[in-house]
Amino acid sequence: MKIGIIGHAEDKFTEETKQKAVSLIRKILYDAARPVSAKVDVGVGQLEITKPTKEVILVSGRSPLGGIDVWAEEIALALDIETDIKAPKQNRWNAEYGYRQRNIDIAISSDILHVIVVEEYPPNYNGRRFPMCYHCNKSDHVKSGACWTAKQALALGKQVVWHIIRTNASIEAEQRANEEEFQRRQLEAEDDERKRQKEQEREEEEEEEQRRYEEESHLFLTIILDMKVHTND
Repeated sequence: MKIGIIGHAEDKFTEETKQKAVSLIRKILYDAARPVSAKVDVGVGQLEITKPTKEVILVSGRSPLGGIDVWAEEIALALDIETDIKAPKQNRWNAEYGYRQRNIDIAISSDILHVIVVEEYPPNYNGRRFPMCYHCNKSDHVKSGACWTAKQALALGKQVVWHIIRTNASIEAEQRANEEEFQRRQLEAEDDERKRQKEQEREEEEEEEQRRYEEESHLFLTIILDMKVHTND
């Protein structure tokens, strides 16, 4: 299986998000190439050995700006995984085997493509910032050329998996927001329950009042009828 791993250049990462990305790459490759125990017939019996679950080859692009491509290649070599590196011959988009053709080659060569991007720009990023990734038309991650490659892979019927690396601060902020939203909804639910109970009490009071009115009307009618009877007597 050829596993493509691509994503942002190194300047899009902080030390925190870099470590998260490296850990993710290691997990993707290790899980794909993890050896399993198997028994083989050696003529005089069976011998238990370990062997890879499948042949795994890393496909990546060796970006001159470092980042995901380079980290994936380094990790693959450390894990003794074969690599198929699509390094651009020229660092321009439309040049002969430049970024465009290199990206298409990655899309064609990969059986599955992992796109690793960050949620937000690092504070010290000095490059151009975009409000969204215009390749994906999404704002939940920073714009990346890897997403353009992913679109080519999808058009070829390949499986693509996006991984969005988030900072701890972002995750904690979301957790706080979720907790606040939960508390708000809980308060609204409690308020709705109080209103429901008050409405139920009001309806019960109206029903009780109606019952008393009917009883009093019945009693009054009974008295009137009795008086008529006595008058006739």
